[in-house]
Amino acid sequence: MCSNLRSWSVFSLLEPKFISEIHMVMVFGNLLCFFLLCINLLAILLLIERLKTGELGKRALIVTKNKEVYNLNDNLHTLESRDKNSTLYLKKIKDLCGKDIKTFAYGMGSHILALTNGGEVKSC
Repeated sequence: MCSNLRSWSVFSLLEPKFISEIHMVMVFGNLLCFFLLCINLLAILLLIERLKTGELGKRALIVTKNKEVYNLNDNLHTLESRDKNSTLYLKKIKDLCGKDIKTFAYGMGSHILALTNGGEVKSC
């Protein structure tokens, strides 16, 4: 993982204090990521560079050290969104806060699963 999250374009608008409280991050937003990771090490390195420049990964799930969970995205993929600009929004996912999240899995669109350290699977 990149030790300086501020160098990633998806995190560029976050306050340094908030970034210092981040425990775990999953950056996603393009199905191409799955295929690149299956090819080889060179593809992984290319993926990391594309994420840093903002070519991929316009969305992120963030877990803070105090177990709060946030969704960072551009709102362009939500059905209820009428905002068609690419401004990033940070939204707390209240149903996952305090749940001791271990990892995430995501599908197309906004389908996200969270696995807790206790073995529970949460959907959001």
